[in-house]
Amino acid sequence: MSEEYIRYRNAQLKIFMKEGRYRYYCIGYKKAEEIEIISRLTAHTTNCVLLESKYEVRVVSDAEIMYCDRGSIDETIGYIFENKGQSGARKRKAEMGKDVGYVLFARVNVFPSSLELDEHTKSNRFVDDYLFHSYTAMLEKFYKVVEVFVYRKGGESRGLLRFVDKDSPKEYIFDDLIVILWAGLGDFFMIHSLQYEFLLRKREQYENIYVPISNYPYSNRYSNLKLIHGSTIEKLIFDNDKMCGYLENKLTDKRVSISKKGEEWKDKHIYDIWKARLNICEDISPYKYDYVLKEIVMSTMPAEEKEMIDRLLGQNEVVGLQPYSGFFHASNGMWETREVRNWDSENTEKFVELCSQNGVNVIILTPNPYERLRKHPHLPEVSTSGYIYAISKLRLLVGIDSSAGHIASFYDIPSITIWGGTNPLRNEAEVRSDVGYRVLRNNIGVVSRSRSTKDIDYRRVYDILSDTLMNGIADAGRIISYDDSINDFNIIYTG
Repeated sequence: MSEEYIRYRNAQLKIFMKEGRYRYYCIGYKKAEEIEIISRLTAHTTNCVLLESKYEVRVVSDAEIMYCDRGSIDETIGYIFENKGQSGARKRKAEMGKDVGYVLFARVNVFPSSLELDEHTKSNRFVDDYLFHSYTAMLEKFYKVVEVFVYRKGGESRGLLRFVDKDSPKEYIFDDLIVILWAGLGDFFMIHSLQYEFLLRKREQYENIYVPISNYPYSNRYSNLKLIHGSTIEKLIFDNDKMCGYLENKLTDKRVSISKKGEEWKDKHIYDIWKARLNICEDISPYKYDYVLKEIVMSTMPAEEKEMIDRLLGQNEVVGLQPYSGFFHASNGMWETREVRNWDSENTEKFVELCSQNGVNVIILTPNPYERLRKHPHLPEVSTSGYIYAISKLRLLVGIDSSAGHIASFYDIPSITIWGGTNPLRNEAEVRSDVGYRVLRNNIGVVSRSRSTKDIDYRRVYDILSDTLMNGIADAGRIISYDDSINDFNIIYTG
């Protein structure tokens, strides 16, 4: 996200905080009726947190508190969201019994006239994120998060956070396993078999395994991983993006993530770090369970999409090119990218022209802002499965260190990866810890000595491409280790 856009959104937040009007509500209920109460309420708002407290409410002094049961919740909801007079069903706490829960939420009544908001902003993320920030600022004075409450809505698993009093001895409760998966689609293909092995073992301990995601298409980092994990895990949806992030930051165990840094990261390939993190001691091939993922890709791809890709790519005669890693946000008209991971437009455009002049068919795999590339074939917008399948149909892949190269390696397709601000031993130019993120097999790395992809000349890459098409890659089946990279195995330095 650009700094300019971040400043714009922060300015909006300041105006809303100053002029926006909203009100906190807190509904008390019998714990035995929790699922029904929450299901009714979240039809109107999902910007909620649950409180389990020996005190009535210790959060906001002006919260309107109502005690409801399954018979009066609809009347109360009508009062809050539809302005249907004053609720007559306000039970006292004493009438509810001892086992009482609360749900706290806020409803926006008026948007400030000075704030020009689009419809999506008005209805969802902008307001919910702000309100949850205000929740946590208050909640953490008195409460601690102890569990994730899971309920079903529209056939999907939804999640809310539950807090208890700070002085409560209650600790984190996880009857289910919450899995924080590796976010990058490409890197995931290196560690799929490790994660799959880990989850198979965890199935013996946990009935349910969830991966938390936010319900916004442009911030849903884990939806692709859910797709390619199939039924091994289930999405746990948080409609509030900040609530999902808060959950991830609060969890300290019972999750799949890399939390150890420093020296433990140094001088290793990311595959080996994951293997140690998941406590998988025996030697396991990175492609032990590749058949599982390949079957899921084929079964989840629309038939018409497969037919289109087959027509477009033919019989593995096309070279794929991924020169750019980023996304275009229609909401703000800007590209989001990390510039260190893009081959510059001039070299990219001249490379494609040179390939065309020499009869090498090239298809651009990902969206990009390079205007002169628009006349060349691009892979149309496809599903995640379609994107993966298209790469599996290529003759060879050329691209920056990103998703396409890792997917090509998974399907044992030759790849030539371009390294500028990143290199095969370091994931970012400014990161000092030496970690290998290189694809695991059938790969040549073209590395810029200057750390700029602009200095990787298109003619040099074409010569490597031409030689690889004719002769293949030496020792292509070898699993590439950190030591291989440091000893320049299949690495060409230039620029």
